[in-house]
Amino acid sequence: MIDFLGVPLSLVNASGWGAFALLAWVVIRLVLKGQLYPARYVQEIREDRDQRLIEVGAWKAAFEERGIVVRDLLSQNRKLLELSKTSAHILKSLPNTGDIEEEARSG
Repeated sequence: MIDFLGVPLSLVNASGWGAFALLAWVVIRLVLKGQLYPARYVQEIREDRDQRLIEVGAWKAAFEERGIVVRDLLSQNRKLLELSKTSAHILKSLPNTGDIEEEARSG
């Protein structure tokens, strides 16, 4: 029997390999291109993704809560502005103390 580098010639013949050769070629190609990962690595990636989704959910909730607080503060500021306008009109309508003293002197 003829050997090819210590391997029987019948194993070197690709026609005898069939589906195994094709499967081995696909697996080797996927590994070399970096598209085939071990299950443990995929599990770590999924856990990291899930953790990031939880963090994003927390940030989103905080952002929405901040929006509610900002809306309340703006509402309070509008009310205070209205009250300050009313207070300014009232203070302008009150007689000036200097005017009262002049009326008392002249009267």
